[in-house]
Amino acid sequence: MSVFNYHNGIGNASAYMVSGRPYASGSITVPALTPGVSLKVALPSVSRWITIINNSARDTRVGFSKFGVEGTNYFVVKGGGITPFTLEVKTSELHFITNTNHTHTIDIVAGLTSISSDETNQNFSGSTGVG
Repeated sequence: MSVFNYHNGIGNASAYMVSGRPYASGSITVPALTPGVSLKVALPSVSRWITIINNSARDTRVGFSKFGVEGTNYFVVKGGGITPFTLEVKTSELHFITNTNHTHTIDIVAGLTSISSDETNQNFSGSTGVG
């Protein structure tokens, strides 16, 4: 008799086909542009989608690893809080730093899967495009 041991993992499409479990965190203080100082936001499980709202007039760097956001593997969410930035990406953490010498705040809203954060293998750190 064979035994099927189902494991809801990172490559399981069904985990992404259903609505995400809600996650929200507001008024997160992003550190000023300082070498070696960035903010890590760890999610309780792997995301299905993430929305970032920049509440400042200043831009915010966003990356998927400390090395990425402090190096060259990041993207910028424009300031102003007018247009939320949404990604459909499977990740377990985000890293933030401002583009200036001033701190400011962001909000994060996400839809989470039932997949453990351990499945992302240190959030793909060291991968091309992640840093």
